Amino acid sequence: AVQDNDFVLKYKPESRIAYSLDEKIFMLEAIRYINEVVIYKAVDEDIKGMDFDILAVGPDQNHAGFQRAIQWCEEHGKEVVVLPRTEGISSSQLKTDYLK
Repeated sequence: AVQDNDFVLKYKPESRIAYSLDEKIFMLEAIRYINEVVIYKAVDEDIKGMDFDILAVGPDQNHAGFQRAIQWCEEHGKEVVVLPRTEGISSSQLKTDYLK
């Protein structure tokens, strides 16, 4: 569940709203597609021992290791999805806000 921004401000008028209601809904709905988050060290090697259907990568994950991982996925029937950046959301700003 997600609270409507107007009601957040009604009950907590001093709050800084970081995301629009649509952005919050989008992020929460996207979570249901993730079955498990795993940690990797060398993506092109570690991926070979993982059980998965879809490799989701960001547009900036394009170095040689990711290129080899993507090629391995294509050769082994795994889907590769490049997720675009979400407009208005800056991971650098989120880290700064989190550390405050």
